[in-house]
Amino acid sequence: MEDFQVPSYYTVKSDVTEEELSSILHALEITPILAVIITDNHDLELAQKFGKEVLRTNTFKEATETAFELSTRMGQPVLVIGNSATFQPCYSEGPDWVETR
Repeated sequence: MEDFQVPSYYTVKSDVTEEELSSILHALEITPILAVIITDNHDLELAQKFGKEVLRTNTFKEATETAFELSTRMGQPVLVIGNSATFQPCYSEGPDWVETR
């Protein structure tokens, strides 16, 4: 049996469509997330669709660093909402792997 590698965290863009949201929620059923991190209070409503634990940081870079650290310590993926691709899994390469805008 092959090993299954779970992402350290995922990034999601702030302005997902309902169709994209549905697809992302479906994908996250396979690997549930520990928490959601936002950088803008306008993303709170979207974040609450993904989970109950919502954290806020000041920048996207700070959010990805926090997500990587939480995931590493807790062993479960985290979701970051912000200036990102629609839905991007991020593996063990760390936060510098994702383009932080």
